[in-house]
Amino acid sequence: MELISLYCYRLLLLLFFFFLKNLYFLLPKGKIKAALNFRFSQEMIKKKSFSSTKKTIWIHAASGEIEYALPIIYLIKEQLPVYNILVTLSSPSMLSTIKNNILIDAYGPAPLDFPANVINFIKSWNPEKVLFARTDVWPELSYQLKKQKIPSYLFSCTLAQNSSRTRTLSQIFTRLALNQLNEIFVVTQEDKWQLLKIKVTTPIEVYGDSRFDQMDLKKKVKIELKNLFPQSSNQEEQTYNNNELISKKLLVAGSTWPEDEVVLLKAMNHLPNWRWIIAPHEVNSERIEKLKFLLEKHFPKMELQIYSTFNEKRKWDIIIVDQIGKLFSLYEFADACLVGGSFKEKVHSVMEPLSYNKYVLVGPNIYNNREAIEFSKINLTEKVKMVQVVQNEHKMTEVLSQIEKVTTEDRIKDFFKIQETFNSKKSASHKIFAAIFKTI
Repeated sequence: MELISLYCYRLLLLLFFFFLKNLYFLLPKGKIKAALNFRFSQEMIKKKSFSSTKKTIWIHAASGEIEYALPIIYLIKEQLPVYNILVTLSSPSMLSTIKNNILIDAYGPAPLDFPANVINFIKSWNPEKVLFARTDVWPELSYQLKKQKIPSYLFSCTLAQNSSRTRTLSQIFTRLALNQLNEIFVVTQEDKWQLLKIKVTTPIEVYGDSRFDQMDLKKKVKIELKNLFPQSSNQEEQTYNNNELISKKLLVAGSTWPEDEVVLLKAMNHLPNWRWIIAPHEVNSERIEKLKFLLEKHFPKMELQIYSTFNEKRKWDIIIVDQIGKLFSLYEFADACLVGGSFKEKVHSVMEPLSYNKYVLVGPNIYNNREAIEFSKINLTEKVKMVQVVQNEHKMTEVLSQIEKVTTEDRIKDFFKIQETFNSKKSASHKIFAAIFKTI
């Protein structure tokens, strides 16, 4: 039955590839075409740190899933420096992260999932072990790894009940891919039940989500920020009262889309005791100019600055962040954070602001993010939740007004409750590393 599934997969993939090849020239320029160009290029890069005398660990992630892999990579390099780290991706969106990471020795697109491509890739790189981050396991690749007796693992795996991977044809190919692996490490018991439900027979362990560990690693990387907050402290234990140094509270809105900003701008009208940092998800010049126009139109009396041209001698009420890589560090200075995407379709990750023990607001569309769902059930003081869902501008105004009134004593209590809850989710990376490399 397994071989029949494999041959069916090969046939369907071949037909899909033929269709895609003919459709390719009709596709407009954009993310889809960029992803196809990346995958078809098969261009691998070896950094100077890559050593032909070392063995290689191959780690694959679809794209943003590389965030799950980075704490594992850190542990490998720290405890087993005899290995090269090879990273492959299915999409180019995280290439700059990979390129600039000193722990990664080689990188590029994953091989196309045809027998010849996969066999040649394995022969070329000769990995000792292969690790897949979260979901992106390809049937041909996992089959060939098993055939060549190369141990392979899937970590931080999730499988929601309504996932497309549980549907008939997709379920068959998901089961085919996962049953070739040596071991699977899932985030929750529910994920394990879902895998068993689709008849995955590979050993499964519940080890948690490695992204929680990644937050600590991100804090170790010093990001140079402009002097937005004169005299403010960078010490984590003092972040709960950073903004008592200024008269107004601060909200940092991260990874926002126009749909999020429509609601935010309406709420801003009713919150005179707040200042605002808005970091759009897309930072191209057209997007920044449109947001700047809207803010100047609605708030002509407010002082607005653009981050890249920030002048610390000028006062500010609003800052638009037009540079990538600054948002995570800016969350530290917030009194509250709004995570974008949640008034559009899917909320972005709430982990970053929570790692700084901040009050987090999200819109109604959070069902793609289990952390947002889980933490939205945890009560803090003043009827505010750890992740507070706001349906509209009225609720957003109400919640921010409540946060504004929180006493220093209650804020400290909330700070440590968020910290304790967040820290209880850590250490998955160490468990995964120990299981794969048989260390204690």
